[in-house]
Amino acid sequence: PWEPSGTQKLRPVYSNKDSAFATGNPKLDQFYGGIPRGSLVVVEMSESFPYEAARGLTLNLTYAFLKEGRSVLWAPHMDRHFSAVRGMFQSFFDEQTLKGRLRVVDTAEGPAPGGTPFFMRYMSLLDELRGTSKDRCVLQIVSGSFLERLYAESPSEFIRGFEDLTTQANTRGDPLLVSVRRNSPISAHVRSFADIYLALHFLYGSVVLRSERPYYELLAMNYDARNPLIPKITPLV
Repeated sequence: PWEPSGTQKLRPVYSNKDSAFATGNPKLDQFYGGIPRGSLVVVEMSESFPYEAARGLTLNLTYAFLKEGRSVLWAPHMDRHFSAVRGMFQSFFDEQTLKGRLRVVDTAEGPAPGGTPFFMRYMSLLDELRGTSKDRCVLQIVSGSFLERLYAESPSEFIRGFEDLTTQANTRGDPLLVSVRRNSPISAHVRSFADIYLALHFLYGSVVLRSERPYYELLAMNYDARNPLIPKITPLV
């Protein structure tokens, strides 16, 4: 796997700890104090980790942002059946909210970031969503598989594209969530920029969340079928 050389971590524009977004999960907010503005959140999982479990954090944050009147941009979502995922929010939000404040950039619209039509489309959608979002902040969610494709095409384009994504989110105060597989060739580089780094494990049929940055004890994640958008978080003793 490719390793970064001399990577300089971006300094957050927003250093005020009180200036943070709630996750929508009381336990996560209690343990981590929310998500600081302009921060990069990296969720890393093993190759065999069930996607449905990893998707829980994405759905949780999306729900929280929409509920607070903010917008969300997925680029692209790991789940190919976006309409089915979007349907999970229809019990909580009206159609106007979902159409106006929850958007997805499809990789089929063009190549990956770095001055390409795709990145131009990405920035255009961001501008649109800022106009419909409370305080003009947008939760940005980018899948590691998308970044891996960019890396496979050109490592230098990957570096430039990823730095473009993190810089614009950091400058605007947007939280940026990136999910990546542990054995991915880009995981070391992505982790080096992380403000919050969470590792997901699947142990004996249970989902375990380990926070590496900031460090915190092991947490178990369980899901209630009545509300799959908000996982139950309990510390493991």
